Amino acid sequence: MAVLAMEIQVEGRLSRLESDVPQMKSDIADMKVDMREIRGDIHRLDVRLTSLDHKIDRKSLLDRLWMTALVVSSMGTMLAVMAHGFKWI
Repeated sequence: MAVLAMEIQVEGRLSRLESDVPQMKSDIADMKVDMREIRGDIHRLDVRLTSLDHKIDRKSLLDRLWMTALVVSSMGTMLAVMAHGFKWI
């Protein structure tokens, strides 16, 4: 008896799952379409970020050159002041 009641419950659950399968398939298909759109958006952003990165690299190189020149000139000035203070010059 208990086995028969359990089998009826399992069949009821199984029939509910089977009736929900088409809805699940359509939901999954919608998610696939959304994922394709997101991939396209990500690809477009990647292209834009790559071009921006190249612009920044070029500008960054120029900034580095200027910063190096400023640091070298500041160090030279400080060395001259120290040499004068220690009466090396």
